[in-house]
Amino acid sequence: MKSICLIVTAEVTALSFLKGFVRFLTDQGWSVTVIAASSGGLEHWASSEGGCAMSLDLERDPHLGSDYRALLRLFWLLRAMKPSIVVSATPKAGLLGMLAATGARVPVRVYELWGLRLETEHGLKRMLLMCLEWLAMACASQVWANSNSLAAAAVAMRLLPKRKIRVLGKGSSHGVDCEHFSRAQPVEPPASVVDFVGRSDGALIIGFIGRITRDKGLDTLLNAVRRCNEHGLTVRLLVVGDDEDPALFQRVSHECREGNVYLSPFVEDVRGYLSVMDVLCLPTLREGFPNVVLEAACMEIPSIVSNATGAIDSVVDGETGWVFQTGDVRGLASRIAWVAANRDAVRAVGCAARVYAVGAFSREMVWRDKESNWARLIRSVRDVQRRVTRSE
Repeated sequence: MKSICLIVTAEVTALSFLKGFVRFLTDQGWSVTVIAASSGGLEHWASSEGGCAMSLDLERDPHLGSDYRALLRLFWLLRAMKPSIVVSATPKAGLLGMLAATGARVPVRVYELWGLRLETEHGLKRMLLMCLEWLAMACASQVWANSNSLAAAAVAMRLLPKRKIRVLGKGSSHGVDCEHFSRAQPVEPPASVVDFVGRSDGALIIGFIGRITRDKGLDTLLNAVRRCNEHGLTVRLLVVGDDEDPALFQRVSHECREGNVYLSPFVEDVRGYLSVMDVLCLPTLREGFPNVVLEAACMEIPSIVSNATGAIDSVVDGETGWVFQTGDVRGLASRIAWVAANRDAVRAVGCAARVYAVGAFSREMVWRDKESNWARLIRSVRDVQRRVTRSE
């Protein structure tokens, strides 16, 4: 039987990115083990999808002592399991997973590159992160980036040779559930959101969904919205995300008190919020591939995205959304003004965005690509092993 071990850092990542995928793999004849830091729900979820799970204490930030203990435990787990393939993603799990799999002599090791945290770091921290990424990629049999621009960035930084990295299809880490995110599956927004939109009196409603941190470029969006309002255009901003930057969160809270912004903490189901947006905006400084853009597209909401790594791959400029220069407040404000003045064209772009997302990023399509390529890698290794055995 084909056996696979999927390693990510946290339970929330497993439940968000691998939901349904474990069941798909078991239906294809795979024995699946998921390893992550469990908060109590990981094991039950994996079992419900036909796989199994093991908890491994992993912290997102580097910690020498706990990381070393986690590496040793992971090594012994993999050595006992003897999986056909190990796939790890996220920076911490990617590094420890590839190191442990190499030590345990797992024949096929795939590092899924979902982003480069080092892109927005500087100095010594950037150098350290570059060394860790290089090490993880060196230990991998192959590296799969979830966008073409991310793959190009990794090669340009000399983290690995071009021949070792690839992108499946048009990218994305796990695709999008096109039936769940659909106008045909209406979800009522919270009453407070309905009230906010009602009080906005026909204003353009722009949405932002993501971590409240400067890496996501939210300050650029806040400045662009303020610029639009100062020039007589009525724009309101709907922000959904958790606080990771106290200073930026304080500014968002101030804008809320002025009535221009509605703020919601992170929610599991964002469809109700997406349903009231005219357009989504992702002004990020770095990305792997933004899943929220695909979710909005399936709801027929077009996106304005920066030309940062990863984000630029998520729309076809002028056809399924729009791209602006990263950090360009004036350029973003200009695009927002155009969107406000061309509502019919925006709705047409939203319809095109759904067609594009369904045709290129449905989760079933992404799942099939991954499964078939993993199986191919295993067959290739086994063919080599048989040839070596015969020659001896």
